Amino acid sequence: MKGNQGTRAGDAGCAIGFIGRMDLRRLAAAFALLLALGSAVAAPPPATTPSSAYAAERDRLRAEIAVSEHGELRLAFMDSLRRLAEANGDRDTAQLMEIERIFATHDDAAIDASLDALNAVRSRVRPQASPELREALERVYGNLYFDVGHFGLALEHQLEALKWAKRLPSGSRQATLYRLGTIAELYNAMERPDDALRYADMGLAMAAPPADASVNPVSLLGARAMALLQLGRTVEAKRALDEAGRIDARGAPGFNTLRIAANRAALELATAPPAEAMRAVERLRQLAERQDNAYYRTRADLLRGQARIAAGDVAEGLRGMREATASFERRGQMIDVLDGLDREIHALRRQSAWPEAVASLERRQAIWSHLFRSEQTRAIAELEARQRAEAQEQRIASLAAQVRLERAQVRAERLRMALFAALALLAACIAGLLSLSRRRAHRERDRLSHAVRHDPLTGAFSRYEFQVRASAATPERDAGKSVLLLDVDEFKAVNDAYGHAAGDAALKAVVDRLRQAMGDGDAIYRWGGEEFLLVLAPRNDAALARDLRALRRAVANAPVAWEGGAFAITLSGGAVRHPLAAGWQGSLSDTIRWADAAMYAAKHAGRDRIVQVRLTPQGIDALAGHRPIDMAQLQDWERQGFVRIEDRDDNGRSDVG
Repeated sequence: MKGNQGTRAGDAGCAIGFIGRMDLRRLAAAFALLLALGSAVAAPPPATTPSSAYAAERDRLRAEIAVSEHGELRLAFMDSLRRLAEANGDRDTAQLMEIERIFATHDDAAIDASLDALNAVRSRVRPQASPELREALERVYGNLYFDVGHFGLALEHQLEALKWAKRLPSGSRQATLYRLGTIAELYNAMERPDDALRYADMGLAMAAPPADASVNPVSLLGARAMALLQLGRTVEAKRALDEAGRIDARGAPGFNTLRIAANRAALELATAPPAEAMRAVERLRQLAERQDNAYYRTRADLLRGQARIAAGDVAEGLRGMREATASFERRGQMIDVLDGLDREIHALRRQSAWPEAVASLERRQAIWSHLFRSEQTRAIAELEARQRAEAQEQRIASLAAQVRLERAQVRAERLRMALFAALALLAACIAGLLSLSRRRAHRERDRLSHAVRHDPLTGAFSRYEFQVRASAATPERDAGKSVLLLDVDEFKAVNDAYGHAAGDAALKAVVDRLRQAMGDGDAIYRWGGEEFLLVLAPRNDAALARDLRALRRAVANAPVAWEGGAFAITLSGGAVRHPLAAGWQGSLSDTIRWADAAMYAAKHAGRDRIVQVRLTPQGIDALAGHRPIDMAQLQDWERQGFVRIEDRDDNGRSDVG
């Protein structure tokens, strides 16, 4: 670096010498040299790359982690690699090791601690992070949510991990196959066997030929068998398990052996007499004892109880199943708790044990309600971590631009002072350079300001811009406005059917068409993903109802052109006036929470519609200081007569509750 500075100083001295002799030809050359120096001063330093010694040690530690079978030793290697990466400025590898450590040490019974730690890492992950880091982050989120029964969140993250697995520079095929297997198992748990079968077959087609243990065929075949069992295709399910058993028999008994035995016991319970099913369960129990596997011992106890109920011993079988389910619940393995309750209900119904079946059904419903509330809370925490990461990256980019600008200004000032002593002409040149530098600085400042205030894909205002405006607004300034929160219906289906480029085109088309239908004083913000927030200027009730219909039609009536064809998109939305009533206390952000609940009511009512929430005279007093936490609470308030949920679609319906 010092050598480069010396070279630039020498070039500046050469330019001064040219100017001092007042030779016009040399003066032109000096001016060109000064411009080149200005560009060199403003240029960022060259990017550094990891040293070969660091890269070699990093690869060695990664190999140790891959082959280490002892848990404590593997964690020690992870910690060594994390500290080495931090010392060498390799943020991605350091964060990757943090993520893998969180998953390796997580406890299902204390899953919130692991999710909090993962959210803390997520808040520091840069948008330009490596595919390996992004895949690991999505995979671990998906696995943790799967373990505790948050199927919706788990599926979202597993599908995202599958996308990143396909982009890995190495190990992409194996990672992709494992994601396909996990997604198939997840669809089975969600009782969506057609989707499970599709993903399992996709993985098996990719794995063959040849199908060997390194590409996860046993997991894929097991998922395929369980999907076929749900579809009633028991012969094909047995054939898939037989093939999995033949592959597993090539090696020593292990985890896959237990998995196959558990799947086979489940198949026998569904298709064979109780005595045969009990023999399959006992084989699973013996294997679990030999491998000292507590999970599959409990799994065998659960299936044994189901077999006893099927054989007519309802009391003893139910006791065994409930003990196994309680053991799973103590360990936080909620997916197995739900499966156990489903099996209880099914077995009790077949034996006409209706009181016991109803009790199990009520317990399952209570657990589902608890999981739903927990899933919402954890999703909000994850979203906040993602927003913190984005805000931090924006602050870093803004500060870096400011530092570059300040350095350029300091260097330009020094150069101006040095050249001013030589000749008056030099002062004119310096003035020109400073003017150019200021214009560049202003352009850079304007560019950064625009980038922060607008969504780069659609051109809509950003969520950050809304926060800036909301913090500066007064109640009088916001009075009379309306808030409309919109979500693109079935957006994931567009991505799946046409690709993410088509999804991006759809989002841009939504913003363009909404802008054409918006009035003066209205503003549109990209709220997140496929959600958009519109803050509408004051207007009377009739105009608001008319404009809400016009906004929905602007999108629904104009399919998006794509690759010679077109596809339709629709919106669901929730609209609320601000304030909700005269004298109502609450910020514009609180009103958005009302609009969010209304938007989900629109989706619940069938999508492709906008609903408006109004307070009744009774609700103005009863709900003062309250806001709905979700759609269910909003609908409950409607049943109590506190609010009206009015549908603003073209069919003239006035109620969706």
